Amino acid sequence: MKLASTPGGEETYVLCRTAARKEKEQAIRSRFSTQMETALKKLQKRVAEERLKDRHKIERQIGRIQARHPQVADLYEMEVQ
Repeated sequence: MKLASTPGGEETYVLCRTAARKEKEQAIRSRFSTQMETALKKLQKRVAEERLKDRHKIERQIGRIQARHPQVADLYEMEVQ
């Protein structure tokens, strides 16, 4: 437990975190991470099979994948080579 006040100091909140909640959030993030990795592997396969060649289209596909998985997109660093 911890007390957290607002920037203006007008209100104070009691912040409580439990181990069960932490485990739940980790499981959710893990699920989204797995889904994103699957989507990236499919994209990689399309590029390797030369079904997708245009660099701009590849970048757009990466953007779509990131938009579909905003919960974990910040965990990944991606670039087209």
